[in-house]
Amino acid sequence: TSAESDPVEGLKYLQETIKGLEQLASFDPNIPVTIKDDLGMGIVVVPATLGAGLNQAHSHAIHHFASIGYLLHTHGAVLPNKIFEYNPTTPENQPAQ
Repeated sequence: TSAESDPVEGLKYLQETIKGLEQLASFDPNIPVTIKDDLGMGIVVVPATLGAGLNQAHSHAIHHFASIGYLLHTHGAVLPNKIFEYNPTTPENQPAQ
């Protein structure tokens, strides 16, 4: 898509996505939803809640950030945000006590 190849379009797409996510804040996370996904062997239908679906999407996005961070690291790229490639729940290295 143009959002993947044109930085201006990509920024517009990001801003639209942020607006949509902000609108979700007014919804009850316990609203029942049906998640449909083609996992490669046909469509799978799973009953869930809006909150559970958003939680899974967030977790999956972190997985992608970690993959991108790893690829950038292996090619010597230095990111300005040191936590980009880590799950926020990953414990930071702590000095031994």
